[in-house]
Amino acid sequence: MDVTANNDSVVDIAAQAILHGIKAGHYAPGQRLIEAELIKRFSISRTALREAFLRLQGDGLVQIERHRGAIVRHLSKDELRWTFAVRRELEGLAAALAAPVLAADPTELCRLCDIAAEAARKSDMQSFSTANDAFHKLIRTASGNPVLDQAAQRLGNTILLAQFRGPLEQEMMSGSLAEHDAMVQTLLTGDATAARVAAEAHVDASLQRFLSLPNGFFATP
Repeated sequence: MDVTANNDSVVDIAAQAILHGIKAGHYAPGQRLIEAELIKRFSISRTALREAFLRLQGDGLVQIERHRGAIVRHLSKDELRWTFAVRRELEGLAAALAAPVLAADPTELCRLCDIAAEAARKSDMQSFSTANDAFHKLIRTASGNPVLDQAAQRLGNTILLAQFRGPLEQEMMSGSLAEHDAMVQTLLTGDATAARVAAEAHVDASLQRFLSLPNGFFATP
């Protein structure tokens, strides 16, 4: 880390590094983030690290508890349902707005689908996840609504906290590929209504995959 960077840059770098750790499964739901370890790892001040924690708390990624510090949030089934309900509306709206844009130039959309398919064939969840994130980001960007994009990104980060990818990797990849294909077919026609329906169906199917897991994967309400 560049210790000469201004405080905002240092805080952002630390927050992004912790987010990456959550995505990669290095920090599990319910795990306490040890300040001394992170200060040493990031070469960061205690004040800047705590600002990073506050930023992550605002994004729903950690909770700060008295006498315990920052802890990676652990979602309950109800929280997951509530999150997906909002995500469903956002992703559906994004697809509807993006349909005419992507129909006019589908090259990148199709390229990302090909990358995801190849990653799934190789059972490479990391590469699949990267392509999947880029696929949804492309649709949100093509919607032309940056507020929608930011809100959906925040919800996507929150969903990562459940850390469900391990037991659901193969099912997630095969299911998502089929659902992405349905989305692409509607997007290529430029049909906003059909694109919305396909995007909403993808979110619904993703939620059901998560909810199929045993109760032990979820926080107690």
